[in-house]
Amino acid sequence: MAAVGLGFMTVAACGRSPASSPVSPITLNQAGYATELRQSFGQYHWPPDYRPDTDRLIEATQPLADERLSAGVTKTVLDIVNSCAWYLSWDAATARGDREASEGALRVMAGKLTRYPPAEDLRGKEFVTRAAERAKAGDPEMARQYVRANCQTVRWRGK
Repeated sequence: MAAVGLGFMTVAACGRSPASSPVSPITLNQAGYATELRQSFGQYHWPPDYRPDTDRLIEATQPLADERLSAGVTKTVLDIVNSCAWYLSWDAATARGDREASEGALRVMAGKLTRYPPAEDLRGKEFVTRAAERAKAGDPEMARQYVRANCQTVRWRGK
């Protein structure tokens, strides 16, 4: 799989514990996965400077030809990529001194992104909450750490 970080996160999301939400009995082949990801993509708010190339994202994260993934796994992929987009956008806006864009990204980081990890993912919730707090204090390290771990293979439109 070309998207090492996304592949790991996708696999981790599929292997839920019995106490977690049940995995959907519906599975997706490549075509179904592509359709679900494209349909779900529009439900996300993206920063103007970081929008993923959906064709390349599908190519990098879809199941292999003989595999199937649980329906809904595209939400996990899009949650991760949307987080990547906002962390990158905030970091870039901060670096260029664009206070308005930086503050807008911070609002998303402290709001929407902190709701992405499932309730049972306490470490994930703690990480994104601390990343937003640290970014607000001017410390980019946790946002950059997330980007290094999860975003290196994402191709962004126009970049």
